[in-house]
Amino acid sequence: MSKIKVGMVGLGQRGLQHLNALWQITDAEIVALCDPAKENLTENKIKNYVPNYQEKSICLHDSFENL
Repeated sequence: MSKIKVGMVGLGQRGLQHLNALWQITDAEIVALCDPAKENLTENKIKNYVPNYQEKSICLHDSFENL
């Protein structure tokens, strides 16, 4: 079975909590993250909420219009 691809818009505190939960689902693959605050997209900030986070092939966007 193929993984479900997930993109998220909004990585404030609540969004990061959701990202952490999604990251732990083995059948989910995070493919895109979007937040207008560029500091919310930094690997160091995300790792505070998602300890095993790796950017690898995740597309990062700071504007919903550019998706």
